[in-house]
This record gives sequence, C-alpha cells and structure tokens, in this order.
Amino acid sequence: MNFLLRKFKQWNDCFDKVFIPFNLGYAKPDKDFFTNILKELNAQPCDVLFIDDDKKNVESAKILGLNTIHYRNIDDLNSCKFI
Repeated sequence: MNFLLRKFKQWNDCFDKVFIPFNLGYAKPDKDFFTNILKELNAQPCDVLFIDDDKKNVESAKILGLNTIHYRNIDDLNSCKFI
C-alpha cells in the first residue's frame, strides 16, 4: 500500500480515503469489495470515485453505481483533474 500511495502522491490530498483491496481481504471485481467500502464510508455509490487500470474492475464498480475512471497508463491519470 505504501508503494501505491507514494506512486500517486499528488492525489493523496484529493481523496478522503484510499482503499487497497489486499488490505481489505477482498479481491476486485468482487461485489463485496465495493459494498464493504460503501458501508465503511456510509456513502451512496454516486458519492464514491473508483479509479483502476483494469476494465473488469471499473465495469463492476460502474454496475453498482460508483463513479469510475479507467486509466491505461500514468499519462491518463496525470491528465485527470480532481476538484
């Protein structure tokens, strides 16, 4: 997890919380991964942004109603504007 947080350090302050599946005991695109995050945040799917490089994971999140960003490389992420 520390590696990922360092890798995407410029966005750490843009989000209230970052979830890493390995630390949660669930694998993406398992529905339980997303539903447990929603429960922990006490949030509706439309209030959550899910970012991933695997299209299957993004589609799974999208089906549940989460906002999603599918990136293919670091340049895709660098072009995103988080407000």
